[in-house]
Amino acid sequence: MKQQINELTRAALMLAVLLGMAWLPPVPIGIIPVPIVVQNLAVMLMGWLLPWRKTAVVMGSFFLLAALGLPVLPGGRGGLSILLSPSGAYLLWWLVGPLLVSWWCQFYGLPQRNWQLLLVTWLSTVVLIDLGGAVVLSLVFRVPWIASLSSSLVFLVGDTMKAIVATAMVVALKRTRVMKWT
Repeated sequence: MKQQINELTRAALMLAVLLGMAWLPPVPIGIIPVPIVVQNLAVMLMGWLLPWRKTAVVMGSFFLLAALGLPVLPGGRGGLSILLSPSGAYLLWWLVGPLLVSWWCQFYGLPQRNWQLLLVTWLSTVVLIDLGGAVVLSLVFRVPWIASLSSSLVFLVGDTMKAIVATAMVVALKRTRVMKWT
C-alpha cells in the first residue's frame, strides 16, 4: 500500500513538473517548424522515476489534456492541431522514450554506473525521439529525408545537455536512498 501511494505521488509530481515546464517559452530555430524546448527534460526524468504503467498513464494524461486544448505544450500551447503539426512528429516519441527507460529499469534495474545511466537516457530519450521525430516529419509532412535528419541534428546538442542534467538528478536521488527504484 505504501509503495502504491509513493508511486502515485511520484506520478502526480511528474505530471505537475511536465505541465509546469510547458510555460517555459520554446526557442524557434527557423530551419524547421519545431522549436527547442525544455519540457522534454521532464520526459527524460520520468522513465527513471516511474514504473512503465504509471509512465504510460502520465503521458497519456498529458496528451489527452493537450488534445483537449489545455495549454500544456511548450509555450503554453494546446490543441489537436499542435499534436498533428510537425511538432507533433516529435511529441509522439515523448511517449515511447520514457516507456523504454521505465521498462529498462523494471527488467534490468537502475544502472550502477553513471555513464550507463546516461547512455540509456541518451539513447532512449534523445536519439530515439530526435530520430523518430525526423522519420515521422519526413513520412507524414513530406519533408525530404536529408533535410529532416540534418535539421534534427540541431536538437542533438541541447537534448544531450538535458540528458546529462536528467542523469545528474537521478544520480543525486539515487545517493539519497530515499526512493525505492522501480
